[in-house]
Amino acid sequence: MLGDVVHDVHGHPIGQGFSTKGDAAKKRTGSNEKVTNILSHIVMQREAALTRGEKNNVAKRLYLLAAQNPDPSLWSLDLPKKKVLDPDTGLVRTDVDRSAVASKTGTAIAIRIGGKDKYLVFNERNERAARLALAVKNMDAAELDWLSRTMGHVTRWLAAVNTQYNPVFSVFNIVRDLQGASLQLSDTKLAGKQKDVLAHIAKNTGKIWAELRRERKEEGVGTGPWAQLMEQFQLDGGTTGFRELYSDPADRLNALQKELRKGTQGAAAKGTSFALGVLSDFNESLEMTTRLATYKVALDNGLSRQEAASLAKNITVNFNRKGRVTSVLGSHYAFLNAAIQGNARLLQTMTGPAGRKIALGGVGLGVMMALMGQLMMGGGDGADDEWKKIPEFVKERNIIIPLSRTQYVTIPMPLGFHVLPNLGRKMVDAAFHDDPTVSRAKYVGDMAAIALNAYNPFGGSDNMMQMFTPTWADPAIALATNKDWMGKSIFKEVRDINHPTPGHARVKDSTALPYRWAARGINAATGGSEWEQGAVSPTPETIQHLVEQAFGGVLREANKLGATATAAATGEELAPHQWFLAGRVYGNTTGMNGQSGTYYDNTKRINVALAEAKARVERGEDVDAVLKDVPLAKAAGVEKLADKRVSELTKLLRKVQAGDAPDKKDQVKAINKEIEGTMRLLNQAVSDVVKQPT
Repeated sequence: MLGDVVHDVHGHPIGQGFSTKGDAAKKRTGSNEKVTNILSHIVMQREAALTRGEKNNVAKRLYLLAAQNPDPSLWSLDLPKKKVLDPDTGLVRTDVDRSAVASKTGTAIAIRIGGKDKYLVFNERNERAARLALAVKNMDAAELDWLSRTMGHVTRWLAAVNTQYNPVFSVFNIVRDLQGASLQLSDTKLAGKQKDVLAHIAKNTGKIWAELRRERKEEGVGTGPWAQLMEQFQLDGGTTGFRELYSDPADRLNALQKELRKGTQGAAAKGTSFALGVLSDFNESLEMTTRLATYKVALDNGLSRQEAASLAKNITVNFNRKGRVTSVLGSHYAFLNAAIQGNARLLQTMTGPAGRKIALGGVGLGVMMALMGQLMMGGGDGADDEWKKIPEFVKERNIIIPLSRTQYVTIPMPLGFHVLPNLGRKMVDAAFHDDPTVSRAKYVGDMAAIALNAYNPFGGSDNMMQMFTPTWADPAIALATNKDWMGKSIFKEVRDINHPTPGHARVKDSTALPYRWAARGINAATGGSEWEQGAVSPTPETIQHLVEQAFGGVLREANKLGATATAAATGEELAPHQWFLAGRVYGNTTGMNGQSGTYYDNTKRINVALAEAKARVERGEDVDAVLKDVPLAKAAGVEKLADKRVSELTKLLRKVQAGDAPDKKDQVKAINKEIEGTMRLLNQAVSDVVKQPT
């Protein structure tokens, strides 16, 4: 046993990277010091022995490779020699130079074979060999500083609640994975076997789920063929994952105590643990299904277990592969390594034998999608071009299949590859371009932004500031810019800075009641009133955004249920994207929500045009010439009237909602219909202005 407090023991030695030397267990030598954390030391010794053994297996294969492929310019199996002066004889003799092993910068790797230390020595005069030695010994990796360790916990939590504990993410991610894997099989030995892989995915998904649940419940050993194959797949290293690293025995003891306390948890805590376990297993089963199916098909086609496991592990994103500074950067950017590995895998596929066909097919898909959209949903006057009403972020990430003039369904596209259909879609959009106030060069800029968004490893976002700021800072940046990751506004801003309204008065119609109550309460508690802002006066949407960021996708879907209940009680119109689950695959462009996005965009465009026109006229330019350059300024009068009318109707809507009239729902629907009509008038006016001959 070790007295870790006295001797400052931080853990049990597991070697430098894949280099392990000496016995795994220390022999007792006796001590007068107090023994501490006995249980945690026993567990850590076991974990260290297992870790050393697995790492040594890798090192032995590398040693065997070197033995079978001798190359003195790269490596050798003998430690270097050095001349030393014998203190007893005073003569010079030749000894083994063990500094290559002991030094952190040494180029020798220690391997345990048959209970003895063997060595693989990389040539220190060969730059690539020396770098390889450092990588194998894990001496080139950047160390985490205090900030990275601290914020890493926040980053991992934000990543987990949006992926691991978010079943909605898993369902749609498997759709992307199936498409991505089918494309990426094209540059492997399983090219042409896509149907076989898909068939096995259909067979194994339920089996994987059952096996993971059995393991979590610790109910015996899996005996079915898929359970046995899954265990073999894990032994062959085909699965991705991570293990906890404990900084010292006290840290390990805290983790043990946390596990032991689960046996005495109350009903609420047990329910939470059960729910998190179910969500985690559900996500893992969908994450593993493609890899296990690929592994099975690879074995059936004669590949060795090692080849099959490697192919399966890399068929989608290999989360275990990382670079020297990934640990540090990954503590601040949640999906950085996944993005880097995904980009590398994409490049490998696109430079493979089917790369050209994939590129042409992807662009062709985008052209066909846009033409179908224009044919079924486009055209009409400016206020009723339904294809243009579909949000851009929906078009960027999904295949759009029109069902009618106003309805459509979406299928998520594989990340990275989705840039190709967008290229084709933008080409068609540019061909149908009919707005002289917007240059066709904008489509080139849009395409560049889509590519940057897709391949930027720091995280994709339509908000340029969020694209490069750390994940843990995204919620604050989003609120500061009033833009979420899709580029949509989060809350209604103050329209008159001289007469600011309290946050709760700027609520959006579909926001759930608890957030409205919270905003009103915070405003009142900080000195505000029904009409005046308090010291802190957030909008309900601000609170909702922060809560959703903290608790992820599950809460976002729960909020949609709350919004549905609120809309049912108030008679408000609920946009399809606010529907629970169905809003992820279905959309329509009808009602007020079909006009509001375009309306607010047009309002901003008109105000920008008016400001430019006023400034140019004030400096002496001819009014007619200015209006010819910025025709949207002509719509300023219509915009002012429309804005006033929408504001009046919104106030009336709030009044009706607060009342208890028996026909309240009918009144709400009638007011919303009038708001929709007012918005449509402005949208039509803008369309008419920009289409006027110059």
